[in-house]
Amino acid sequence: PLLRSWNDFYTQSEALFNSDPSNTRYMLKYRHTDGMVVLKVTNDVVTLRFHTNKSRDLKNIEKLNTFFFKVMTTSFKAEEHQQMDIDETKPDPQKSNVSEKKKSEPKQVETKVVEK
Repeated sequence: PLLRSWNDFYTQSEALFNSDPSNTRYMLKYRHTDGMVVLKVTNDVVTLRFHTNKSRDLKNIEKLNTFFFKVMTTSFKAEEHQQMDIDETKPDPQKSNVSEKKKSEPKQVETKVVEK
């Protein structure tokens, strides 16, 4: 079916991939004649489609591309991808401490005077 909502398309695409990962394919096509981006996810039984010509949807398309590239080229599942997205939004206390230490510690520079 042609889905009108991005959120519906994204969640159903993930669910379709999780149900049959070895047979699920993802296709992205740009139709220059009408400026339309066409996304299609299928497992030969169910086909999900989404059309857009809005530039604001590019970030969402990039997120879906990243999801499919990760799950189709590695062995981890979509649930791990969702957890990874959640973890990326949380601040990492170790990283923030490291950057604070770097800012507070002055760099020591050695200079040598060479006499001729």
